[in-house]
Amino acid sequence: MKLSSRAQAPPRLEAGLGAGWLDAVHPEDRAAVHDAFMGPHEGHEPVGLGYRLARHDYTTFAHVTNVASYGVVFARRLNLCREDEELEQFAKAAILHDIGKRFIPTSILAKPGKLDQHERAIIETHPQRGYEELCGRDDMGFDQLMVVYQHHERYDGKGYPVGLKGEEIHPWARMLAVVDVFDAMTGARPYRRPATVKEA
Repeated sequence: MKLSSRAQAPPRLEAGLGAGWLDAVHPEDRAAVHDAFMGPHEGHEPVGLGYRLARHDYTTFAHVTNVASYGVVFARRLNLCREDEELEQFAKAAILHDIGKRFIPTSILAKPGKLDQHERAIIETHPQRGYEELCGRDDMGFDQLMVVYQHHERYDGKGYPVGLKGEEIHPWARMLAVVDVFDAMTGARPYRRPATVKEA
């Protein structure tokens, strides 16, 4: 099961979170993904940053959940995270990798067409904005912050926000970038059909 786009957004986010949104995640990894997303509670309301992102834009919620689900599978298979604690840290970073999109207007995030140059420049601020929001927190480590900051860097140096290349990019960020692009390619967009898994 792959979470889909805004067309499937529930009237209330809470209803959606109770409707099997973790079904696609391997049972061994569900706790890590769920806790990373929801965070602690204040009364009956989760206060996790992932939850706040979901309330800002449901499509981004679906995307980060898919990416975290794929990411923990790959991290486990590739032994990228040697201990369960590291896997939980990676899951949290994956859930929060697009947290900077909380600062992007929904009119841009939900635009039913390709972005113009100005809109693209605004979108490309989200890794920096996310890093700035998280870097002062004592529950986010260096590896996690690099996922947020570097997940749009490219091995050939043509990514953003800095233009890092090759081994300059943190291993967690390099791996997350792969599943990030995979989910984007296989997800439906108003202006193109989704790629098949084989095509991606």
